[in-house]
Amino acid sequence: MDRANQQSVAPGAEGTIYSGGAMHDVTETIGGRLRRLRTDARLSASSVAQRIRMSQTYLCEVERDEHMPGLTMAAELAKLFGVSLDYIAGLRTTRTTHT
Repeated sequence: MDRANQQSVAPGAEGTIYSGGAMHDVTETIGGRLRRLRTDARLSASSVAQRIRMSQTYLCEVERDEHMPGLTMAAELAKLFGVSLDYIAGLRTTRTTHT
């Protein structure tokens, strides 16, 4: 990996990742971000799980950070919510997608 793409946490800056010169708040977990996207869209866990062909139990476990979503699941959620995978992972702070 080249130096520009390396990520590290600066001493005394817990909760912030420095990546390629940009700072990103990482206090929100992936599960928390997914739950917020779902509730902002006013969707139930059941309806989201059905749309992405995943069990509601597993989706809720992901939202509680008991499991990390796999790439396929994360991609389906990004598509459903109209955001990028970078946004779901917390690497971007804006919800817009690039087409």
